[in-house]
Amino acid sequence: MPELLLLDESSMGLAPIVVESIAERTETIKDELGISILLVSLHPCERSDCQRRKH
Repeated sequence: MPELLLLDESSMGLAPIVVESIAERTETIKDELGISILLVSLHPCERSDCQRRKH
C-alpha cells in the first residue's frame, strides 16, 4: 500500500461540486487508510480544511 499521495492542482478547472468530492475522498484516504497527502495548489486557502500544515 502506498504511504504518500501526491496531488498537483487537483481542483484546477473543475466544477465546485467535483472539487468538494475530491476533498471528501482525500479526507477518507487520509483518515481510513492512513496515507499521507501532499497537496500542491496555487490557492491553498480553498483546501485548508483538509490540511494540517501549510507551507
